[in-house]
Amino acid sequence: MATRQARLSHHARLKRPEEYHRVFSGNPVKIQSKALTLLALPNVLGQPRLGIAVPKKHVPLSVQRNRLKRLVRESFRAHQNKLMPLDIVIMARSNVAELSNREIVNRLNEQMDALVKKCGIS
Repeated sequence: MATRQARLSHHARLKRPEEYHRVFSGNPVKIQSKALTLLALPNVLGQPRLGIAVPKKHVPLSVQRNRLKRLVRESFRAHQNKLMPLDIVIMARSNVAELSNREIVNRLNEQMDALVKKCGIS
């Protein structure tokens, strides 16, 4: 029987539209690759939070969208302790569905590491 991974805490998620809008309309740190865009904006909550935007236009199949979201959450969990209190939104771009899990994870890790370097350690 496979062991279940720890879930992402309720407090570590962006849930409401206003929370996403704050990141989009602020002056976020932006880190892009051909497959993903990462936006980050400081918050006052004392911990990093994650939001994921995967539009059907770019990733048409729900199986692919869910796979991408799982990979994003896992990468966030791996880097969560290194991050400052930030609200982070990760957005899928058009060619992300064509990539393998390994390629997606590698790109996410590179972008998260770049974010840690750019924003510093908490």
